[in-house]
Amino acid sequence: MKRSYFIPMFISVIIISMLGCNSTNTKREVKTLNSNFINLTDIHFTPFYDTDIIGSLNAYPVEKWDSIFRSSKKTDISRYNNETNYTLLDKTVEAMKLQTENPDFIILTGDYICHDFGEIYREQTSIMSYEDLHSFILKTITYVTHKIHDEFPESVIIPTFGNNDSYCGDYHLENEGKFLADFSKLYIPILGTSLDKEEAENLKKHGYFSIKNPDNNKHKIIGLNSIYMSVKYYNDSHPWNCNCSGHNINQDSLVNMQFAWLTKHLEQSKRDGEKVWIITHIPPGVNVYKTIHENNPKKPVEAYLYWQKEYNNQYMDILDNYSDIIFTTMAGHTHMDDFKLHNTANSKSTIHISPSISPVFGNNPAFQVVEYNRSSANFTDFTTYYINLEDMDKAKWKKEYTFSESYPIRDMSAYGYDSLFIYISNNDKYFNNYSRFYGTSSTHASQISHSNWAWYNCGITSTLPRQYENCVKY
Repeated sequence: MKRSYFIPMFISVIIISMLGCNSTNTKREVKTLNSNFINLTDIHFTPFYDTDIIGSLNAYPVEKWDSIFRSSKKTDISRYNNETNYTLLDKTVEAMKLQTENPDFIILTGDYICHDFGEIYREQTSIMSYEDLHSFILKTITYVTHKIHDEFPESVIIPTFGNNDSYCGDYHLENEGKFLADFSKLYIPILGTSLDKEEAENLKKHGYFSIKNPDNNKHKIIGLNSIYMSVKYYNDSHPWNCNCSGHNINQDSLVNMQFAWLTKHLEQSKRDGEKVWIITHIPPGVNVYKTIHENNPKKPVEAYLYWQKEYNNQYMDILDNYSDIIFTTMAGHTHMDDFKLHNTANSKSTIHISPSISPVFGNNPAFQVVEYNRSSANFTDFTTYYINLEDMDKAKWKKEYTFSESYPIRDMSAYGYDSLFIYISNNDKYFNNYSRFYGTSSTHASQISHSNWAWYNCGITSTLPRQYENCVKY
């Protein structure tokens, strides 16, 4: 009896041990495959919020800036309709660290500095030298970058250029110019071995690049320079006499060159079995806010775009051709928490638009922690964290919402978002969630309501101008 009892027990111990090993391995694989990154945009940092310290900031190297900011008597956090001051930036970086200590990387989709930076600098310093202005712009971008990177030294920061990121003024990024060269010197060491020599040269000359995910060489992240595609882009001589048109070629040539480069990369990725994310600052598609406010109710609807019409349409053709490998396009610029769906008979693609840190458009400051599968490169969830500036007594970073808790879908591909759009359009609970999260729970931001929903509804699903105009009609 004892012998027959002992043998099964011995076998059971072996089986349990084997299961234990497998369980441990499974946990290790899950930990390896499922990870996260931080997604933030439109910081719009202003060093000008305290005029008493501008002289010191101008005189001292950027390594001294933290102590200079801490010496300021102005310690209140930025309010609505203002740019990001030191207190808001400092609290943002602190909150990011609390939410995820070691993200795989940080995606920062542009607009490091405040609007009208050059004009404010000259007004507050009375310095007219554009060399001094350019030096102060670079110091400000360097400060913001180091503020984040010093807190996350093991995480790559993957940047794109915003329309305010330039030596020569808003929407005036000089191809093969000094700003791109100086920005590259700052970021190439941060991007490290993920960025090869050819792509480092593209970043330096043109402001677009491609890198591999440091943890998956079958996952490519492509940084597009959408400033060249903008309806507001220009490259004529600037009134500040910056000599910013010396290396520029016309807008069509810049965009065609970039799209040829993009298509070449996507072809290679398709052959190599890679998954692709495209990150940029200005999203393609319809500028719904401008369309609502610019249209004459007595005339047919005219769709206003963020990009020039022909570039917008070219990009949508690219999405059609490579939607099987492009998981998403990620952007910022609008300051709102939003998404768009590019739908055709042949393909579907998502455009993920992140909320901003700056509350300059009445929104609450926000960033996102995105969970994704390292192997498939698919998003699995994300959480938006924000500060509610309406409650200044409790103005601290907290969770606004988690996608999987707020919406009834788990598939975060374009097909999942297609289902989400139907839920939002037909269910008050999800419509109210979407409209509240759009301005990050602020009543000071643009509001989506049932009265203007047709305009926003069409903006989600109609990324082509004619498509949008026909949608609004019906």
